[in-house]
Amino acid sequence: MDAIAEFGEETSLAECKRNFQRERHQRDYARGLQAQLEQRRRLLTEGNSAGAVRLLDDAMLQYPGEPEISLLLTSARGAFRDSEFLKQHRSQIAGLEAVGQYGAALALMEAARARYPGNTELLDTAARLRQGLQEQERKRLFAAHVSRVEEAIKSGDWDAAATRCEGAQRDFPEEAALAELFETVSRTRRETEERARLVAEERARRESEELARRQEESAIAKGRNDADALVRKGDYQGAVATLDRLASQHPGHPDIQRDREAAQGELERQRWQAEEQARLKLTEDRTSIPPWVRIDNVHFTLTGPSVLPSNFSFEINFWAHVERQRQKIIEYAKEAARVGNSDLAVKTEGPFPLQRGARISVRLKVDGLNCRDNHKWLTWTGEIGRAIFVFEVPRDAIEGTHAGSASIRLNGCQIARMSFVLYVGKPRFDNTVLESHLTSHRRGFASYASDDRSDVLARVQGMEVAYKGLKVFVDVIDLRSGQYWETEIARRIAEADVFYLFWCRHAILSEWVSKEWHLALNLKGLDFIDPVPLEGPEHATPPRELAGKHFNDPLLGFIAAAGGGTHA
Repeated sequence: MDAIAEFGEETSLAECKRNFQRERHQRDYARGLQAQLEQRRRLLTEGNSAGAVRLLDDAMLQYPGEPEISLLLTSARGAFRDSEFLKQHRSQIAGLEAVGQYGAALALMEAARARYPGNTELLDTAARLRQGLQEQERKRLFAAHVSRVEEAIKSGDWDAAATRCEGAQRDFPEEAALAELFETVSRTRRETEERARLVAEERARRESEELARRQEESAIAKGRNDADALVRKGDYQGAVATLDRLASQHPGHPDIQRDREAAQGELERQRWQAEEQARLKLTEDRTSIPPWVRIDNVHFTLTGPSVLPSNFSFEINFWAHVERQRQKIIEYAKEAARVGNSDLAVKTEGPFPLQRGARISVRLKVDGLNCRDNHKWLTWTGEIGRAIFVFEVPRDAIEGTHAGSASIRLNGCQIARMSFVLYVGKPRFDNTVLESHLTSHRRGFASYASDDRSDVLARVQGMEVAYKGLKVFVDVIDLRSGQYWETEIARRIAEADVFYLFWCRHAILSEWVSKEWHLALNLKGLDFIDPVPLEGPEHATPPRELAGKHFNDPLLGFIAAAGGGTHA
């Protein structure tokens, strides 16, 4: 340019300028074209065919007619078409692979490979699909093995389950789940066999129990039939013994208990009938008084001092006599006491129809006074009978009236009770009458255990024969077997003057005796009950509620000495 300025607008220099400018333009053009081509080739190399096509289209406008751009554009468009084709196939293959359709995915992949055999991505995808297909097939085969094992388990064929499980382990040695499956088979087999064993044992137990039940029912039926045969023969005692043995072998069986109660009831009725016949015969024999047997109307009289000073000993006389002998016993009493009429207290009660030879006992007691021997015996012979009781008035005795009682007993049973009053202190008036009150028994109720029936009947019958004014109800067993026993017994007890409680070890064990004396105690109180001991309190302890009553009788000593009246 400087040369042009220096030498002017010469032709050679202008041409040079034009050539230089052309060359520079060509160089710039070539560099720009080369840069465009390299950029597009790089995009194609990177796989961005879409970007390469877009830039090459722009380059065609900038460098029209350039064959390299045209060729590269053609190549880019082909790569773009291939990319879109592969993209579509990859999407379809991925969809099939996601749902586990490896075979269909592999078929598409083989079609793509046939079109683009050298595509490494297709090769890698094909290898992955083949591996997935193999894994799928392996899982199918494994699931088939497991299914066959489970079928064998469900059918209970444990040998087949174990064999199939072992086969699966051979085919799939690396499968860890098979060890767990084999353990499941073994555990389930053990559990099933244990359940089967328990079911078999339970079945055997039930069969054994059913057999035992049938054998028991058969034995019970046979025993009941044997007892029924004895009942039909009238051998109630044998029937009871048979049923007792049967009950000991089969305790708590209601039919045996019911049969035994029925047989026991018949046995009691049979015994009662026999005893009743014997009693009627004995009563007939003993109440048919021969002409030579004498019955006297006997009176009982008490005599003693009218006034008792403290620290004083005195006698109370109990007399048994007939009416015509009363004055004579008063004279005897005054003579024995060496007192006059004003100093002697006398009280007479009676009459009582007694058989000669009857032996009676008298028990005296006075509140606050001491008696050395308060129990005496008399035998009525028709002549005057006398029992002397010596009392002591303590130094500290309370001045005033003192209640006393005389219990008159026959055969150990109370037939009368005389209540009287004595005065302790200084004389205040003449007293020739001993204040007293007599309770005589006309009707009695006998409570006793069935084992003592003979002893009780003998006592009661002897007492009724000796004392004609007394009637004792003894037919308690009939009432006990009745449906309304409590109502009837309560009525009988309420009508009685005295409740005779025949006491011994048998009575302690008798439920009926306990009910009867409790009923008597509730109805009429403690004084109504008269204990008649059949053995001493050392053998038969009195009830706590009746501890204030007298449960010892000297008559027991005479009975024991004679060798009778023993209880086992």
